[in-house]
Amino acid sequence: MLSLVVYLLVDVLVKGSIGQCDPSDSLFIVYNYAGLGAGMLCSLIQMVFDRVRGKTETTRGYLGDIVLVAVFWGIDYLCSQIDGGKGLQGVLYSLFALVLFAFSGWGNVDLLSKMTGSALDKAMVNPYMKYLMRNTLRRMTFFALFALLCYLSVFLEILDSEGWRDFILDWSVFVVVLFAFAVEFVISNKTRAKYRDVEWVPLVTEKGDVIGQAPRPLVHNGSCWLHPVVHLHVFDSTGRLLLQLRPAHKKIQPLKWDTAVGGHMAAGESLEEALRREAREEIGLTEFEATHAHTYVWESPVEHEYVLAFETVSDGPFKPEIEDEVDELRFWTVEELLEEFNKSDSERNITPNLAEEIQRLGLV
Repeated sequence: MLSLVVYLLVDVLVKGSIGQCDPSDSLFIVYNYAGLGAGMLCSLIQMVFDRVRGKTETTRGYLGDIVLVAVFWGIDYLCSQIDGGKGLQGVLYSLFALVLFAFSGWGNVDLLSKMTGSALDKAMVNPYMKYLMRNTLRRMTFFALFALLCYLSVFLEILDSEGWRDFILDWSVFVVVLFAFAVEFVISNKTRAKYRDVEWVPLVTEKGDVIGQAPRPLVHNGSCWLHPVVHLHVFDSTGRLLLQLRPAHKKIQPLKWDTAVGGHMAAGESLEEALRREAREEIGLTEFEATHAHTYVWESPVEHEYVLAFETVSDGPFKPEIEDEVDELRFWTVEELLEEFNKSDSERNITPNLAEEIQRLGLV
């Protein structure tokens, strides 16, 4: 889409600077083909640059951009051949942009990805980037609507002022695009500042492949972005299972008994580093050997987790490194677990996630 933006800006700048141009004029070729050439050249440079870096999968997207630029130029050229065509051209351009942004930002069909091919699809694998792009497209919808109303006012001859008509026809696209870029620049900086000091977590596929990262608050707001967590089940030498009582300040399942150790992997952190950090912080366990128990996907109304569960044997003592992380720690016998598990959902004092895991461990 960058090539299309380049085409529109160069076209508006050239035609706004030259004014009307007769076919016999020496600037006629520049007048008609400067934007087309700039837009296509932009796509070709991006395509060559990506191929040099070995990214051949983006070629289809850039070829799609070239076709899109050619279609816009065709609309431009045809409209230039009819009376009042300049106003019609603006109406068609802004209507196209409005439909594209509205469907991609608000609807279920991502027209933008389909039109730009794999070039954008590759970037949008990361759900957080897709979330940012979707918000941007929603804002772009309003800019496109504003441009459409301006061009319609000229095309339908609602505006009587010749000065305003000329300004809208020659410069309105340039002004709207610049203003849109300025708004996105400000919002982008504010977003970065907002999440600069919060924990970031990896985002993964259901096979566990990392596809990006996102601020932790955004994975707990019902976004359903799959992210990895580590659990450690601690048994003592007699087979009892250590559980922790979640503090009252926890937003999810407060004052419920849960897995002894459970927490999010941080972005850039290895599985072993995350497991040992969480064990140290939540129960003060530093020396242990863990074996893999199970891996599964867990979904609740507020989050979507890729759970990597391990188990170990330790008789303690246990002392959380972070004091407010756990309210209480105690061992449970299999009989106590079974009694709690058999209660109704409303009466159980264990988390649904723990209920799932003690079944996977074969304890009930």
